[in-house]
Amino acid sequence: MTRYTIYPDNPGDESLWNEWKGVLTGNPEGVQSFVLNAITSLKSLSNQNVAKLTAKSDLNLEDIRHEKTVIYLITPAQHAEYYSFLISLFFRSVFNACMRKMPDRKTLPVYILYDEFGHSSIPNFVSTANTIRGYKVSLSIILQSISQLNARYGKDYADSIQGGFNTYLTYAGADPQTASFFENIIGKVRERQKKEFDDPTDQYREYNLLNASEVRTIASDETLIVSSNRQPVRLKTTPYFENWTFKRQSKKGACSLVGASQDEPLQKVRL
Repeated sequence: MTRYTIYPDNPGDESLWNEWKGVLTGNPEGVQSFVLNAITSLKSLSNQNVAKLTAKSDLNLEDIRHEKTVIYLITPAQHAEYYSFLISLFFRSVFNACMRKMPDRKTLPVYILYDEFGHSSIPNFVSTANTIRGYKVSLSIILQSISQLNARYGKDYADSIQGGFNTYLTYAGADPQTASFFENIIGKVRERQKKEFDDPTDQYREYNLLNASEVRTIASDETLIVSSNRQPVRLKTTPYFENWTFKRQSKKGACSLVGASQDEPLQKVRL
C-alpha cells in the first residue's frame, strides 16, 4: 500500500486510504458515478505505451530557468485529441514551474510557442495568460480560428483569454469570425469635414480602417499585426522554406541526447 499513498516515503501515511473510505461511504449511485468518472478519466492510460511514457521522467522543468534549453513536444496531428490530456498536463506543469517564484537577474527568460492551442484545455488559463509575463515568460498561442476558443472554453471564457494577450497576428484566408475580430480591434478612421472654410459646423465621417473582407483577402505573403496600444501594421513575410538559411537548418536531423537510455524503446502508439 505504501507506493500508493500520497506520501510514499511515509509507510504510516493513510491519507489516500482514508480518502478511499470516504468515497465508499456515499450512496451506491454516488459511488458508481465516482467509479465511472475515474474509469473515463484513466481510459487513455490503459494503453500500455502511454502508461510507459508517463511512468517516469528524466526532465526537471525548473532547470529551464538556469540552463539554456529547448523542449519540443510533438504529437501526430491526426491524434491531437487523443493526446490532448498529456499536452494539457505538460503545459500546465511548465506554467507552474515558471511561476513558482519571481525571477531575478540570473533567471533565464522562457519563450513558449503553443501551436494548435484549440485542441487542448488548460485549467485556469486566463489567470496564467494575464500574469505569466511578469515572470519573464513570453507566451504565444496559435489557433486555426478564434472560434476554437469558443468551442473549447465557452464564449465568455474565450473572450477573457483573448484579453490576456497584448499582440494579435493573422495571415491570409482568415475565417469570418477571425476576420471580424481583426476588423474590430484594428479600429475605425474618423474624418473631419467642413463644407466651407469659414463654416463653424464640423461634420464627421467614420469607416473601418480594414473591413473583414479585406482582412481575409490580404496577400499570401502578408500579415496583420495589432500590438497593445500601437497602430496596426501590415507587413511582408517570408516563409522559412523560401529562406536559404532557415531551410538548411530545418533539414538537420534530430539531436542525439547524451546519456539517453535506449534499453527500453517506446513502441509507437497504435490507435
